[in-house]
Amino acid sequence: MKKMSGNLVAFSGQGNLTQKNVIEILNTATGKALIDEYSKHLKGFNGIINQVAKGKLSVNDSYASILLTFLSNDWFVKENNISTENIDFVTSHSAGIFNAAYFLGQVNLRPILNFLTRRATLLKQIKGYEMFAFVTNDQQKMLTVLRNNELNPYLSIQSAKDRGTFAARPENLNKMIKCLQEHKVMLKVIPLKLTIPYHTKLLSKYAWRLIQLLDETNYQENKKNAHIAFISPKDLSLKNEIIFEMDNTFNWFAVKNKIISLAPKRVFDTSPNHFILRDLKRMGLY
Repeated sequence: MKKMSGNLVAFSGQGNLTQKNVIEILNTATGKALIDEYSKHLKGFNGIINQVAKGKLSVNDSYASILLTFLSNDWFVKENNISTENIDFVTSHSAGIFNAAYFLGQVNLRPILNFLTRRATLLKQIKGYEMFAFVTNDQQKMLTVLRNNELNPYLSIQSAKDRGTFAARPENLNKMIKCLQEHKVMLKVIPLKLTIPYHTKLLSKYAWRLIQLLDETNYQENKKNAHIAFISPKDLSLKNEIIFEMDNTFNWFAVKNKIISLAPKRVFDTSPNHFILRDLKRMGLY
């Protein structure tokens, strides 16, 4: 990918929204219009967002998390007048990839909302795992030691050389940390309050069904917005990247390095806490 300047939008993934963010969206004209539109296409959507706003449903609930992440990303681009007319590059962090597909016109609203709901229903079958952000001083040694002691975490997102996200059984965390201390390896974890092991081999048995569900959206990789480059870790097409990420580690670190090499004129970060832009600046952007 050659170096060039232009505007880039990076769509955020799950685990970054709070109840406060949802209420903020609800209190804008853009948010109200989107919620009305979504409710026409997806029965019960209005109820989900109202329950989250009132504190009766966690923003990290399996359905709420994916649907409200999609809403928040969509709200950001519309609230900030971002369109395919003023964007040169698109990328995503994890579940933000579905917004990338919608933004580029490769899938319509009703089928993508239906896909996200059915995806959440399918993956709710997986029990016993939680997602954790982690920092270590030696990732390769960490993984080797834990595998040798049958405490294998499933690497989900690679955010930096020794930082990322993994899925693990929460009851094993103390054992993992103690085991690593004995081998002079540091591990710090932060619970993400997500119970589905996204981007891991734990999803491999469901991958074929997820691909079927994606095909049922009538996904079209058309040339309508071919002037916009999608940034993939492996230079895959957007659809193939969605399929790859179903049960493979997502290399967010590689994406961030590609963004920096592009030297975009402006980065629009849809995450509520703007962690994407902060990460990029720490890595040398601007």
